[in-house]
Amino acid sequence: MKMQVKFLDRVFSFVSYKTEEHVAGVGSITQSGKHVLFLDFDNTSFEMVSKEMNELQKRLGLGNYIVLESSEGHFHVVFFELMSVGEITEIQYHFGMINYIANSLKRGSWILRLSKKGKKPEPVMREFMHAETFNVCSYAHWKFFSELYNISDEFTPKNLDKGTKLRMDLYTTVIE
Repeated sequence: MKMQVKFLDRVFSFVSYKTEEHVAGVGSITQSGKHVLFLDFDNTSFEMVSKEMNELQKRLGLGNYIVLESSEGHFHVVFFELMSVGEITEIQYHFGMINYIANSLKRGSWILRLSKKGKKPEPVMREFMHAETFNVCSYAHWKFFSELYNISDEFTPKNLDKGTKLRMDLYTTVIE
């Protein structure tokens, strides 16, 4: 992309070598208007993410979660509990995910990439952690991810909502 700006009788040209690409993802919003928790960790180790999520799960009494590796050193986490925007942003803020919060609030939902992105592969599941919870969980999200990543029915949360629809998105992102 090339852009020219005229300032004080001079023309300045700016060239961007970034390209855009369409990628597919799943939205956090449920039919009830609540969301499931998506977290996005960059430039970190799997061991650190696993440890932090195990502690978060215990501290907040959360149920099942999955850790997806979206590319080397980059991880996505999904918790299936229904949460308010405020609850989610508080957790994300704790982990320093300010840009993720800002971009998602503009869209009205968090989006988790499921397809390739440039040279990055489709995310792969690195960990599934089971825990019983009395919290209400999203049936649609649980069904989608458990089938996508072959998680046994024996781990299905006991308290599922009645929602059966998911929001799937095709969105534009910048490839560097």
